[in-house]
Amino acid sequence: MKKILSLIAMLPLVCFAHGPTPQKAEESIVIDAPLAKVWAVASDFGAIANWHPALQKSTGEGGHASGASRTMNFKSGGVLKDELDDYSESETRYAYRMGRDVDITALPVSSLNGRFELTANAEGKTVVTWKARFYRAFTGNEPPAGQDDESAVTGVTAFFQTGLAGLKAKVEAK
Repeated sequence: MKKILSLIAMLPLVCFAHGPTPQKAEESIVIDAPLAKVWAVASDFGAIANWHPALQKSTGEGGHASGASRTMNFKSGGVLKDELDDYSESETRYAYRMGRDVDITALPVSSLNGRFELTANAEGKTVVTWKARFYRAFTGNEPPAGQDDESAVTGVTAFFQTGLAGLKAKVEAK
């Protein structure tokens, strides 16, 4: 009985002793072009800087094989590395995760798993959806400003929105 009471007494401490919770972001855009035309621009995992305005440059290694990587250099000065987990040409999608070298000046997250996918709609246009599950930059309790959940969601959402708008502008200009 004493053990049960002591466990119950410690329960409030356990409830407050957790780190960050997973956050999510999902953004979509409709591009006035057929799926094949959009995929031709967006499918190169390592060449994201060709259409993402926040990036100064990007490089890729390994093509589209599982474990391929890309390095993204941000105009703001940060650098992120991603690793490709799954790539499907036939399903016009790929999944990736942030590499181990995390630069929170690029995005205020400590880890990120993303998915980028294209689908055709009934009007012959392309719907591009970019989503991710991630953790804030500070993984302990009581994060400092800029490394909290809100900053992580805001940063990832802005990165997705800017990228999707850049992809739309590039494809529709052709």
